[in-house]
Amino acid sequence: MSSLSSVVEICNMGLGWIGADRITSLDDDSTQANLCKLNYETIRDTVLESREWTFAVKRFTLLPTGETPEFNWGQAFELPTEVLRVLSVERESVVGSNELTSNFIEHEQMNWVREGSEILADWDSISMRAVIRITDTAKFSPSFVHALAARIAADLCIPITRSKTLQQQMFVLYGAKLDDAASLDGMQGRSKRIRSRYLAARR
Repeated sequence: MSSLSSVVEICNMGLGWIGADRITSLDDDSTQANLCKLNYETIRDTVLESREWTFAVKRFTLLPTGETPEFNWGQAFELPTEVLRVLSVERESVVGSNELTSNFIEHEQMNWVREGSEILADWDSISMRAVIRITDTAKFSPSFVHALAARIAADLCIPITRSKTLQQQMFVLYGAKLDDAASLDGMQGRSKRIRSRYLAARR
């Protein structure tokens, strides 16, 4: 997806926007490299978590841990470590069948809550959509790379340049890049076709 295939190039884009020297490695003996090495993963996860990026959405089916919550909920489900943000939690239910059609499977919205690294709910299994941690920069969209680089510029601006004015400008730039990237990302996909069960059963 992205033509920028390394963390270093993404960091250098952000560093360039604040007029800082480029790095050749995160292990360079420089302030810029040390700051990038210390902050890159946290900044990346923050930008990933901020929107429902198509390249970072994954579906899971989870089973209970076997440990019942202390109160209010019947089951606990352990979240995979790669999950940054839970988007939706549903359960599958069969709502009918006949000779002409197979079973209708519906995904029913349900009450749930996230507490720490667990989802608490009242069902025996759940289906979940979540934003996950993506470490492979080749999977990033070009517009996401720009948003990530702008956030790096904003977060590293003060320790490198000591300029609050420039930092404010970088956060404005980040907001614009983030909105552009989210808008482009949201245009992907196709419309869902809604079929009448009544018509499907009579065919």
